Amino acid sequence: MRLTKLLIILCMIFLVFNFASAEEMTPIKVQLNWEHEVEFAGYYAAIEQGYYEEFGLSVELIPGGAGLYNAEEMEKQNASFAIMECLDLITSKSEGYDLRAVSAIFQKHPGVLFTHID
Repeated sequence: MRLTKLLIILCMIFLVFNFASAEEMTPIKVQLNWEHEVEFAGYYAAIEQGYYEEFGLSVELIPGGAGLYNAEEMEKQNASFAIMECLDLITSKSEGYDLRAVSAIFQKHPGVLFTHID
């Protein structure tokens, strides 16, 4: 389920931002929120099975870790996308980082987002 959603999102992003032919590969860097581990298995499987490549995407997974701030990596343009916890996104927005949530991979999470209508 997570892998399917990720593939759909990346395909939509590719279609919106790049109308190049299938032979041209678009580099995409995904900043992980921790070191390489099993929770990211779906991303690795998609790379290994060529799912991203089918849509002209060359996806690189960048390990995170202690002391690495994903919002800062995005602002420096070291990554195209970043995996972040909900509260990290809220904190980053309050600190002035210009970020957008693209997807919620987990359907049930202990953190929630509240906002005013306006």
